[in-house]
Amino acid sequence: MKIYPAILQITTGLLLAGSLAMSVPVCADAISGAITLKVAKQEVLPVTAQSGDMLMLVETHGTNKSSNWMDDAQVVNKEIAFLLQGNGPQHGYITFAKGEDTVDVKWSGYVSTAMANGEPHISFHGTWEQLKGTGKYQGIQGKGSYKGHYISQTDYVVDWVGQSSVPVASK
Repeated sequence: MKIYPAILQITTGLLLAGSLAMSVPVCADAISGAITLKVAKQEVLPVTAQSGDMLMLVETHGTNKSSNWMDDAQVVNKEIAFLLQGNGPQHGYITFAKGEDTVDVKWSGYVSTAMANGEPHISFHGTWEQLKGTGKYQGIQGKGSYKGHYISQTDYVVDWVGQSSVPVASK
C-alpha cells in the first residue's frame, strides 16, 4: 500500500517538471518605429466601369527605423487592396529582415483617399500581428497598430506601435 503515495509523488513531480519546461518565460516589450517604402511591383485591375474602382496587388521594399526594434531592417511588403473610389480594405504580409533574423507579420486595414487641390491624398490605418520569426526572434508573438500615408506616387511612410514578446531562451 506504500506504492500509491510513491507513484503519486513521482507523477506529481514529473507533471511539475514538465509544466516548468513547457512554460518558457517571455519578455514583453513596447515597440514602435517607422518604415519608408517604395513600390517595386504593382498590378491594378479595374473592377467596374467607374473610374477609381480597382483591385490592387502591390509589392514594396524599404527600411525600418526604430529606437527599440529591428532598426535598419530591410522590409518587403506584399498587399492586396480593394478600392471603390480610392477607399476600401487592404490586407498583406510584411517581412522584416536583419542579418539572419527575420519576422513575418500579417496586417489588415483601411485605405482612405481625399482630393485636395485636384490631387489624391492617400492615407491608411489598421492592425498587425507577428506570425513567426527566425534567429533571435524565433517564437515571437506581438500585436499592434499602424497608420501611414503616401508622400509621392510611389513612396509612402508607415508609423507603427505595439507589444512584442520573445521567449527568453531566444534572446
